[in-house]
Amino acid sequence: MNRITKKGKKDSQDVKYGLNCNCGKDHFPSYEDIAWMIFNCMNNEDVLYPPDDYIKGGRMLHDYFNETMIYRKLPDRKKYKL
Repeated sequence: MNRITKKGKKDSQDVKYGLNCNCGKDHFPSYEDIAWMIFNCMNNEDVLYPPDDYIKGGRMLHDYFNETMIYRKLPDRKKYKL
């Protein structure tokens, strides 16, 4: 699966972001799709790593996306064990 971009229609600088998968089709998820995936991934992290005083579970994923939005760049992979 590869990350792809495509020119958007709303402005001359508008860009759509998506994925190209092995099926040969391009997929451009909506914000709602992305939010649904984040929500469910956070819940899954809580199942795999139940939060306590030392384990963050889904909170680590929340922190990752929060840091991404604040600094507008992807955080260090090692910090979040990606």
